[in-house]
Amino acid sequence: MAPLSEVCCAGCCAILLVEDESTLRLPMQDFLGGKGARVVAVADGDEAKRELARREFDMVFTDIRLPGADGFEVLTRAQLQPSKPDVVMMTAYADVEAAVRALREGAYDFLVKPFRFAQLETILRRHCRERQVVRERDELKAELEGRFDPTHIVACSRAMQAVVELVRRVAPTQASVVFSGETGTGKEVLAELLHRLSPRSEGRLVKVNCAAIPDTLLESELFGHERGAFTGAVARRRGRFEMAHGGTLFLDEIGDLSLAAQAKVLRAIQERQFERVGGEIPISVDVRFVAASHRDLAKMVKEGTFREDLYYRLAVHTVEVPPLRERALDLGPLIGQLVQRTAVRDRRKPPAVPEDLVRRLSGYPFPGNIRELSNLIERACSLCDGEILQARHFPSGVLSSAEGLPLAVANAPLAPLAEASARFEEHYIAQVLARTGGRRAEAAQLLGISRKTLWARLSAHGGADEHADPEDLAGFDESTASDG
Repeated sequence: MAPLSEVCCAGCCAILLVEDESTLRLPMQDFLGGKGARVVAVADGDEAKRELARREFDMVFTDIRLPGADGFEVLTRAQLQPSKPDVVMMTAYADVEAAVRALREGAYDFLVKPFRFAQLETILRRHCRERQVVRERDELKAELEGRFDPTHIVACSRAMQAVVELVRRVAPTQASVVFSGETGTGKEVLAELLHRLSPRSEGRLVKVNCAAIPDTLLESELFGHERGAFTGAVARRRGRFEMAHGGTLFLDEIGDLSLAAQAKVLRAIQERQFERVGGEIPISVDVRFVAASHRDLAKMVKEGTFREDLYYRLAVHTVEVPPLRERALDLGPLIGQLVQRTAVRDRRKPPAVPEDLVRRLSGYPFPGNIRELSNLIERACSLCDGEILQARHFPSGVLSSAEGLPLAVANAPLAPLAEASARFEEHYIAQVLARTGGRRAEAAQLLGISRKTLWARLSAHGGADEHADPEDLAGFDESTASDG
């Protein structure tokens, strides 16, 4: 069989072996050590308890009948370790009562002597797999909690700060919310943030991609069905409304629903009640509704393609999520976060991102918004074979010249001169600050203005705090960002 290093990290399994018979203890020690485990072997229960007090173990293999403390005392002592090692009890006596007692008191498994080493390896492999699953679950949980912690949302720009503030204020209520904005701006992430900040955070956030559900399957998908309701309905199935009971239902791309489908959704939202397809018993749910669309729902109402009553049911609060091209001050932190996330996923050291590269990327309008930026960063990191991301890792079309008018400004919609000037100023100041590493004194000198004037301009664009010099940050609780 393959070495344990192929099941888990080499040397990650620390084992305490407690066996008074040297004819078994020594071969077991050699066998487990040969599989990549780190083994401490002792011959009596008292020494085993001392070892458990001295260091942490992942597993304990212990005989039940031992000189000094018996195997059950060793089991009890092992359960006091913070690492909660898995304890496998061994005995030469096929005693069912002892096996039941051991398992009842928390033993991981039970081996009756004589046993084959293949049985020993099977137990060890199962332990390694289960520990790996637990580690991955804990890592994922920590990543998700960090990703959706409100203090880690990228909101350096004034536009994004307003969005996050509105989400914070609305989250504790039961009001329905509609997130609108271009594709890829992070509407789903904000819906998840809203749920996490709400009193319903212990419940589920159930997501429905309305654009992906044909009308013929809509009722079954949303409301579930009874067995035999239609061909292929071989068992009862709960729908998304029912799954979201006590939590939040996120209706993504709701503007893509047909008028007939909108009517069915409206009825369920109004009455908070529905029947499964093929069922007759009404099912009541307690759900908060959050929706999103890249379409202009208010305009669709005027055009008659979206129900007015459904719109007003959902759009108690409307949150307009700005496109990335209007978030110049957020670009640098977003790139850093995406590089870090990609490196963690690929288990590689994150490459450094030069200021000049961020400045050149800031000139691109990002029609695909954060989704496109994420794609570009993942592509660049996969091509990077050194410690620094370089321009050659990006498609040439996304990098503007280091000189001249930024593409994000040049390609922006026509606007009054004052608005266009403000947009250019915000982009240009962001580029200068990127070049100076956020040092305002140096940036002000390059711009030919005083630090006080620079501070005033930054305040006007909503980015004063994010570009403070270190000496100006005494007592300032800086928030970093994770996802847009």
